[in-house]
Amino acid sequence: MLVEQQFKSLDEEDKEKLRNICQTALDVQNASNLSGVIHSFSKVMTELWDIATSLNKGTDWVNTHPVSVLFASKIDSLCGGSDDNFHNAYMQITDWLEKNNA
Repeated sequence: MLVEQQFKSLDEEDKEKLRNICQTALDVQNASNLSGVIHSFSKVMTELWDIATSLNKGTDWVNTHPVSVLFASKIDSLCGGSDDNFHNAYMQITDWLEKNNA
C-alpha cells in the first residue's frame, strides 16, 4: 500500500502531516461546498509537497497520490463530473474568448 510504505520512511513531523492530510481527504468526501473543498485542497497540497520533498519525490508522485485523487474526485463530483459537462464548459469558454478577443 502506497501510503503505508511512505509512512515508514517519514520523520515524526511528516508522519503527523500525512495523518492529518489523509484524514482531511476522507472528511472532505461529505462536503457540498466547492469553494471550501478547493481551499482545503490547496492547504493539503502544500503539506503533501513538504512530504514529497522529504521523500525526494516529484510532480507525478504528488499528482497521483491517493490524497490528491480523493480531492480531485470530490471536486469533479461537485462540478457535475462528466465528460459532457467538461466539453460543454470548455466550448462555452473558448467560444466566449473568441467572441471577446481574449
